[in-house]
This record gives sequence, structure tokens and C-alpha cells, in this order.
Amino acid sequence: MRDRYEGKAKRILHRSYLDQLCLTQIRSSRALVLLDLRGAAAHDLGIDTDTSRACDHTAGQAFSEALYSIRITLDGILFHSRLTTGDCLAIYDRAFTALSGTAPVALLQSALLPVELARLGISVRSKRGFDRA
Repeated sequence: MRDRYEGKAKRILHRSYLDQLCLTQIRSSRALVLLDLRGAAAHDLGIDTDTSRACDHTAGQAFSEALYSIRITLDGILFHSRLTTGDCLAIYDRAFTALSGTAPVALLQSALLPVELARLGISVRSKRGFDRA
């Protein structure tokens, strides 16, 4: 959802959007080698806030691409969400062979979806207009 609702009083998603999404549980067959940028680590490494916290992801993506291109043995980056400070993980394609996932499940089948939508104050409409799904 990121910045979709910034400055907006109404938070509405259309069911057709949610119909396109699924979820899966991902596992790794080995310990992943991750650059941990949580907490003060980004600051300690001299990474500026545009790279680690900006709404525009250009600087962060450039930093990640630079890490990837120097061919160090990193499988990805562990960082905090700029919005929630929750843990986020970006995994590089070179680690994909170690990953496996459960069969995808339609997001609308998740028992947690209504709870999260309510927590975030998001309404779901079946179509444009005033009908609610």
C-alpha cells in the first residue's frame, strides 16, 4: 500500500486488484548471506537517508545494484521498512536456487486479510461506485 493513501481520507481498494494477488511461504535450504542495514547500521556505513528511507527508491535501488554488481557473496539485504520499521528482505536472484515456496494461495482466501484491512482502515469495493464487497 506504501504511499497510495497518503493525504487521502478514504482508503478504497477494488476487489479486481486483490483478485490478482496471492501469497506463499518461502523457505531457504541454507543460511542466506545478508547485509543487515537495520537499526544504526545504515548510518554507521555512511549510507544517506535518501538511500535508506526516501519515498523515491532510486537511490536505494542504485545502492543495491552496486552491491550486486561487485560480485561479493551477498544473497540480499535486510532492512527496516521506512513506514513501519518492520523487517524487510530483498533477495538477489543468485540466491533463488536455495529458495522454495508453498503453493500460492489467493490473497482473498487469507483469514488475516479482513483483519489487516480493518486495521489499516481500507474498504474493498466490488466495482467503482459505492458497492462494497
